Amino acid sequence: MIKKTVAAAAVLALGLGLGGCREEGPAERAGRAIDEAAENAEDAAKDAADQASEAMKDASDAMERAMDDARSALDDSKQ
Repeated sequence: MIKKTVAAAAVLALGLGLGGCREEGPAERAGRAIDEAAENAEDAAKDAADQASEAMKDASDAMERAMDDARSALDDSKQ
């Protein structure tokens, strides 16, 4: 009898516990909002890093062109 009572109580507790998980409370909504904000921040950081990398490449290319132009000008002045 006691085993049946304990088993029934366990099934009832499990059922109530699972039933309570259907509705999302403020903590779950806040957690999801924090997760989304973190993902958005990560995406923004990656985008910023990509843009900075591209800007550095462009600056490096411009510096190389300027050096080539300076070399050409120096060579022309020697002739």
